[in-house]
Amino acid sequence: MLVEPQKFNPFVEFGRKFIKNSHEKHRTSTEHPLVPKDIKLMKKIFGNIEKYEFQFLSASCYVFNLLGWKKLFKIFDSIFMFLDKILWYIPFLRPMYWQVLIKCYKN
Repeated sequence: MLVEPQKFNPFVEFGRKFIKNSHEKHRTSTEHPLVPKDIKLMKKIFGNIEKYEFQFLSASCYVFNLLGWKKLFKIFDSIFMFLDKILWYIPFLRPMYWQVLIKCYKN
């Protein structure tokens, strides 16, 4: 079981490109956010996977934390988390969710 970031959230990708993070310099050259190809490989290796994506719109709220606007973060995070649960039912949006929980298992 693992929880990892995915590659295609537009808000997170913007942050990765324009907001430098102190953790970035500690990553290895092989570390990267998951892409659909990685998930397909897990399915090929294990045969079975269950996955649940979370934080699509709510990922955009972290800018409020960076700016120190904690109240705005809490308000918008609650609203966007609710919307994220609804939008999750649209399959083509799922690779754009920031985080994915994956359970891999063999029968």
